[in-house]
Amino acid sequence: MRTILEGSAACAAYASETAELVAINDDMDRARGDAPRLFDLNMRFHAVLLNAARNQFLVRAVQSIQKILLILGPSTLEDAECVNEALNEHKARITALQCHEGDAAEAAHRARLKHLRRKLIT
Repeated sequence: MRTILEGSAACAAYASETAELVAINDDMDRARGDAPRLFDLNMRFHAVLLNAARNQFLVRAVQSIQKILLILGPSTLEDAECVNEALNEHKARITALQCHEGDAAEAAHRARLKHLRRKLIT
């Protein structure tokens, strides 16, 4: 469900928000090793992306899913490999948005969530 909702938001987002997304991603890069700070910044990144889609249904649906995920366990951002993967995925999405390639942004996000799902299962 999260893949569908956030993927749709990634596709619908406007490139005008990319400067803020770049700044947040840069802050995440500097916050390596500080899991609580990384978690907060990652939540901000996704909030900006969701709000950029200008679809309150998507925002509320994803927020509900995010609350459920918080109950299920610790953030994957406690793992250095996952931080690298998140930063790279964010960069791919930002680049796609800057190039007005919503489908590429959506595909990058879907691939990331698919990878996370596999990682959490194993």
